[in-house]
Amino acid sequence: MPGPIATGFVPGKTLSLKDNAKPTKRRGTLVLTVDDAATTGLDPTPGAEVRLRGLQTGAHDTWVLPAGGWKATKKGFKYADKTQANGPVTAAVMAKGRVVVKAKGTAIDYPLLGTGPQGAIAVAVVFPGAATALCAELPGAGTTAKKDDPAKGVFVAAKAPPPTACRGL
Repeated sequence: MPGPIATGFVPGKTLSLKDNAKPTKRRGTLVLTVDDAATTGLDPTPGAEVRLRGLQTGAHDTWVLPAGGWKATKKGFKYADKTQANGPVTAAVMAKGRVVVKAKGTAIDYPLLGTGPQGAIAVAVVFPGAATALCAELPGAGTTAKKDDPAKGVFVAAKAPPPTACRGL
């Protein structure tokens, strides 16, 4: 991607990832709390992506939400790809006050099983058309994840303040 990316630091409401030896059972949900200033001028209809990076493990994954899946609505934007033709994301919403992304299936490449505790996962929701990213880290500084179990392949974190750097890029 040419040029620098402007970053906005936003609170993370929840990040839930479930790995499974059976790839069709993998799941991921991301919810960010955003204010109007963070999303003003952002239009995901040219496409967007969610980047995940394990701060302790170095694991990473990118979920692409291409232009064809987005639609403008009265309250914001919605993304739908129920057949997962473009990757693991089945649905996403960017509306007043929140960004929600739901993913599932074999195209989720973020390893949790047997990789060691994650500690924290940095997230960047990137809008290449606007050269902008909304950044969060879950759990937040000084807190721990609700679940961080490499044996079960589960990571759940909630209620994180905005980070001071965008380590998800």
